[in-house]
Amino acid sequence: EETMELLEPYYLFPGFLPEYAKKASGAAEGLLMFVRAMYQYHIASLVAKPLQKALAIKQAELDIANKKLKAATDSVNKAQALVAELQKKLDEANAKKKALEENQELLMTKMDEATKLIESLGGEKIRWSESCRQF
Repeated sequence: EETMELLEPYYLFPGFLPEYAKKASGAAEGLLMFVRAMYQYHIASLVAKPLQKALAIKQAELDIANKKLKAATDSVNKAQALVAELQKKLDEANAKKKALEENQELLMTKMDEATKLIESLGGEKIRWSESCRQF
C-alpha cells in the first residue's frame, strides 16, 4: 500500500508513458510498463477485494440456504412417500370395503330367498308333523 502511494505521483505524471521511456532505453520501457501494470493491478484489487469479501459472504449464505433447501426437500420427499403409502392402504381398504359390500348384497339376496322359502314352507310344517306321527 505504501509503495503504491509513493508510485502514484509518477503514475499520474504525463511523461510517465512507455513511448517516452522507449526513447531513452528499451529496458526503461519494460520497467515502466511493469510499474504501470503493478499500479493498475493495485487499483483494480482495491475494487475487487471488497467484492471478493462480499462474494465469500454471499457464498456462505448460499451454502446455508442450500443446506436448508436440501433438508426441506428431504422432508417433503419423506412426506410424499408417507402420503403414497397411506394412499395405497386407503385404496386397499376401499377395495376390501367394496368386496364386503358386494358380499353383503349377495348374502342379503340369499337371506331374502331363504326367508321366502321358509315362509312358503310354513304351512307344510303341520302336514309334515302329521306325516311323521303316522309313520
